[in-house]
Amino acid sequence: MQVRLDIIDIDRYKRMVGMIWIDNRNINLEMVREGYAEAYVEYLKEPYRSQFIRAEMEARAAKRGIWSLQDYERPKDFRKRFKVRGD
Repeated sequence: MQVRLDIIDIDRYKRMVGMIWIDNRNINLEMVREGYAEAYVEYLKEPYRSQFIRAEMEARAAKRGIWSLQDYERPKDFRKRFKVRGD
């Protein structure tokens, strides 16, 4: 088994944004496809963007994982609601 990390961006908090591969499997894509993660379009560029968006749409339609939760809220939106003034 070979594990590989492809860094595709550095976000505004200086965190690495990347793709995780185990052999030829894209673990990020598998997580989105199964509903364990969402496609963060803010960071997705081709060649990944369209396949991740499609995988999320399919997971949403099938109500897999997080998409089965009636009150699922994006982490970004959750943080906005609880942002401490002065941050």
